Amino acid sequence: MSLTLNCADAPFEYFREGTERTYTPDYILVENRVFENERLVIDNHQYRRCSFHGCTLVYGGAPFGFVECDFDGCCEPALTGAAIRAVAFLEALAQSPNRYPGL
Repeated sequence: MSLTLNCADAPFEYFREGTERTYTPDYILVENRVFENERLVIDNHQYRRCSFHGCTLVYGGAPFGFVECDFDGCCEPALTGAAIRAVAFLEALAQSPNRYPGL
């Protein structure tokens, strides 16, 4: 599976019409690498043209990105920190939808 998913955030000012677009997200760029059976923290990383085989991708809630990356079917996500708390919160809301009608 080929994937392009850019979740590197830019501040609100970056999107305002008429402002100079000089913001560059603070991330580590990784290009043209092959990862096999590794545990990788993807927070604050931008992967370009990389391949992932049997990897565990650890996500804690920070910006990240994949551009033209290939994944075999054996990679798995592992959540930690803010990401796992967000999932727990959304699961709790989903189990009691009538308690939070405005959401």
